[in-house]
Amino acid sequence: MCKIVTLQLETLEQCGFNASLPLVIIVHGWSIDGYLEPWIPKMASTFKSSKKQINVIIANWLTSSHVHYAIAVQNTRFIGLEIAEFLEWLESSVQFPRSNVHLIGYSLGAHVSGFAGSYLNGSNKIGRITGLDPAGPLFEGMSGTDRLSPDDATLVDAIHTNTQQHIGLSVGINQPVGHYDFYPNGGNIQPGCQFKDIYNHLVEYGVLGFSESVKCAHERSVNLYIDSIKNEDKNPMAYECKDYDTFEKGMCLNCQKHGCVSMGYNLTSKKMYPGRRLFLKTRSLMPYKGKWSTKTD
Repeated sequence: MCKIVTLQLETLEQCGFNASLPLVIIVHGWSIDGYLEPWIPKMASTFKSSKKQINVIIANWLTSSHVHYAIAVQNTRFIGLEIAEFLEWLESSVQFPRSNVHLIGYSLGAHVSGFAGSYLNGSNKIGRITGLDPAGPLFEGMSGTDRLSPDDATLVDAIHTNTQQHIGLSVGINQPVGHYDFYPNGGNIQPGCQFKDIYNHLVEYGVLGFSESVKCAHERSVNLYIDSIKNEDKNPMAYECKDYDTFEKGMCLNCQKHGCVSMGYNLTSKKMYPGRRLFLKTRSLMPYKGKWSTKTD
């Protein structure tokens, strides 16, 4: 990878930044071991191998995220401000419009992305922010100014995969935080991550098996997104519904009546307003497109 540094114009040139192409910035979350997780370069390489004409940058904030969780939460604001300053520098130095920016933030990185959008000066907004299972602890129930919200970009979408509120193991936020909030399999227990799989995780990972089961659902949001880039022709369709139980009864599968949206990078919809809850079912393996993910008119 090539390092780009704010205020050092030569680093843009050295890294081959093309101001005429859109920009994706991948923002990781809380770090337990101080290293970039494997999914990060995987997502970056998926973008590059997809032959999309695009700049891809990884926002490395490991120093501020490899700390106690509560401290990392506080640091999300500072990192968001730094990203905002970087984007403003791009605007002033190479006339790169913020409307061409897409921030993709995982867990705490989703809120970092939200703060970046809110800290930008002027009325123009970032083009898009995607929250991949935005972190829940210390953010659930907070106002829009204290977390990722629809006000932070022209388009804000989120994929919720670990909102297990009823058993106290949620690491993802349950409340809607964008214009489109997707809840695959209800947003909590993901196929292949159920508690019956904890035994297998315990065998494979030992005492870390329990956390691996939680991570399985949390990180599923990332894999669903990578899948949407890699398997563009198999993007699952999500259906707007008041709750998952109603969706499971098959009462929201009429796109014309209820509305449906393709989940992932290639999200498409003409109706955009905050707080849309969309539900779908997925498989346990990539490609994840499964039952009820085919458009019904």
